[in-house]
Amino acid sequence: MLNNLNEKDKRTIKLGGIGAAALIVLIFGAQGYSNWSNKKTDYSIKSRNLESLNITETAHARMLSAVPNFVMPKDEQTQKTDFRDSLSTLFDELGIRTADPLQEVAASKSKPLSGYGLLCLRTKGTCRFEQILNLLAALKNNPYLVGVEEFNFQCDPQNPQQVTFSIELSTLTYNKRVKS
Repeated sequence: MLNNLNEKDKRTIKLGGIGAAALIVLIFGAQGYSNWSNKKTDYSIKSRNLESLNITETAHARMLSAVPNFVMPKDEQTQKTDFRDSLSTLFDELGIRTADPLQEVAASKSKPLSGYGLLCLRTKGTCRFEQILNLLAALKNNPYLVGVEEFNFQCDPQNPQQVTFSIELSTLTYNKRVKS
């Protein structure tokens, strides 16, 4: 069909195609420029706001203390050893006696993140009620802890300050074999 057209018609079709392509590029370019200029304006406003904050060292330290302490998961054996050591140290510092060492238990049915596994450790012990409260307060500072899966305690009827407890704590482990 293009063979039947004369040179003037062919040139008109080429110029029309080039004009249509230029118009499309111009429309999308204008939208992109508009987006870019909006983002640039937002960035400059946020940058000015950040510069206007005059944070003292004590305020900065207070903000950092609100951020949880966390260590990226390692392979299962290393993470298990580090997690067990940190919990044993915490129990020793608080003077909590455990009846048996930390035992690995099957993780709950919740599905962890891709590439990571869930490792749960459980122990039982006895202590004073005050020590249980101190344990719960100190657990948030453990960099390996992901969550408290289960926590049961029962006070002794004759001595209400004496508590028998069972606690299950979890951490994440890095699994190289699982693809994300």
